[in-house]
This record gives sequence, C-alpha cells and structure tokens, in this order.
Amino acid sequence: RLAEHHRLKSIALPAISVGVLGYPAENCAKTMLTHILDFTFEDPKYLRTILVCLDDPLIYQIFKTEFDTQIQELKAAGDGEVKV
Repeated sequence: RLAEHHRLKSIALPAISVGVLGYPAENCAKTMLTHILDFTFEDPKYLRTILVCLDDPLIYQIFKTEFDTQIQELKAAGDGEVKV
C-alpha cells in the first residue's frame, strides 16, 4: 500500500529472516504471497511489478510451490480473474 501511495510502478520485497536467521521459509512464503495476492484484488492503480527477492534455490522452490498452490486455489474457487 505504501508503494501504491507513492505511485511506484515496481517494488522488491526480500524474504527477511529466512535461511540463516532460521525463520521457517514455508511460513514466510505463505504469509508474503497471501498478502501480495490479496493486494492485487484491491485493484492497484500504479504498482504493476512485485519482485520477491530470494537468494537460495531451496527457498525459491518453497516460494514457487506455495505460489502455485495459492494460484490453483484461487482458480478453483473462481475468485476473480487469475492471470500469471
């Protein structure tokens, strides 16, 4: 919402505390992606690109799996138009 308020076209979000600091990647992925997808249903006017920054192939795979799961759940529920 802050990016939208400042009329940013893109934003990068790091998965802070995942990996070396020990926060569970699965929880981080679920939380971040849920908020990102929920935000897209608010019909943003400026923000078009949200980049999730991940520096580990395993963490990337966890995020990809969670993203795929959430997209499939949205499609199955018929909640809005899903384009990926």
